[in-house]
Amino acid sequence: MQTENRIAELDLSPSTEHPVPPEKPGVLHGQIWLSMQTSHAQRLFYGRAASTTKPAIVGLVGFANRLRVIWQGARDDDPYADWWLIKIHEGIEAAGEEVRSRKRQLAESLEQMNALDVDIAASKRPYRVPLNFANPYAYRGAKLLAEFDSLVCMALTLRHIGLLGNQESEGIINTSARKLRSLFTIPQGLSLI
Repeated sequence: MQTENRIAELDLSPSTEHPVPPEKPGVLHGQIWLSMQTSHAQRLFYGRAASTTKPAIVGLVGFANRLRVIWQGARDDDPYADWWLIKIHEGIEAAGEEVRSRKRQLAESLEQMNALDVDIAASKRPYRVPLNFANPYAYRGAKLLAEFDSLVCMALTLRHIGLLGNQESEGIINTSARKLRSLFTIPQGLSLI
């Protein structure tokens, strides 16, 4: 066996067996963008500051900022922070199910349009914003906001073609927006305790 003899002849000292790389790769960088088609989603992204006549609305940005403290606490093995993350996880699941359920209802309405091929309305100039969050829960909130944006586009399209009335479409949009606003205020409870 000539192959065995050649392998045996190779010098496989520890230094050549596992050479040390000259340097490590640099830090990974990437960019994530959230594109929003509707002003409904844009308002939920930023929220609203409190005024003399209206209370503040916590948007995705405020949600992510408050989550940062909880996330760091969980990384430092704070069981109270873990408890808050469980509440946030449950809130994301509940709000997500609400939005997905509404989208399924609207999709069923669209399927009844046998003879018409309906494209869901979309903006020619969607609002794009870069995301740079410190934890995965904030990105899950952004994904949920994108799903809400898609729901709003569907509801407005169905209203435009007469499959939904004004009150019905506004009811769908407002109920889903309320779920997201409720989710975004969960970390705010941390400062109340």
